[in-house]
Amino acid sequence: MKLKNFLRNFWKGVVPEPFGYPYTRRIFNTGYGKRATLTQKLRFLIGFVPILRHHFYKFDVTERIVEDPFVIFEVGKLPVNAKVLDFGCFGSMLPLQLSSIGYKVTGIDYYGYVYKHSNFKFIQGDFLKIKLAEKSFDLIYSVSVLEHVGIGWYVIEKSDVSLEKIIRKIKNLLKPGGLLVVTVPYGRAKVYPYFRVFDKKQLEEFFKGFKLIKEKYFLRKSTSWIISDDSPVGPSSAWEFNKVACWVLKK
Repeated sequence: MKLKNFLRNFWKGVVPEPFGYPYTRRIFNTGYGKRATLTQKLRFLIGFVPILRHHFYKFDVTERIVEDPFVIFEVGKLPVNAKVLDFGCFGSMLPLQLSSIGYKVTGIDYYGYVYKHSNFKFIQGDFLKIKLAEKSFDLIYSVSVLEHVGIGWYVIEKSDVSLEKIIRKIKNLLKPGGLLVVTVPYGRAKVYPYFRVFDKKQLEEFFKGFKLIKEKYFLRKSTSWIISDDSPVGPSSAWEFNKVACWVLKK
């Protein structure tokens, strides 16, 4: 190996890779959180050692590649200055993207949010305990969050939280005629240690107080995602799902 090639690989190892949203490098069966096994945690830690991450992680296009444009498209139908709530905003670029084009965004999460914007207000804490004015938001969105509610995988997250209570509060926060945009794993219903997969019957039951006005489904195909139908599919493993449902519901 030529010296410059060696140094190039070494440099990639000691300098963290840039934020690669919405793609990532991952190691199969990696986990973190209070219910992760020791092996899963060790695999997760490899990701913090860049030279190991560069060698072991495989490139993967996440479901955000379809979820984020879906949300932006729906929010973009609203007038500028519309009030939007991001439920579970940790690690997402959406609050900054929407704030930057003029929307008034509030984000809520158990975990902190490091970026700031004049149009963005972040509130850290328990969603059910945070006091917000009822009927105050034009649109609320939740991207790949509802499947984790009540599972108790994350360190801060509570395992006794009711998904029904979360959805009820979301409905109360929406203005009359307000929109709820949700994206969740979709397929054959099952609860895993990390998340749950919803089927259509479950989704219809959870959101029976809303009117479904739009539904889209996307299927993982190799390293990308394609438009699909609502037929259920099983997960490729206990830590992956192959399909995502993107719904727009009206209060």
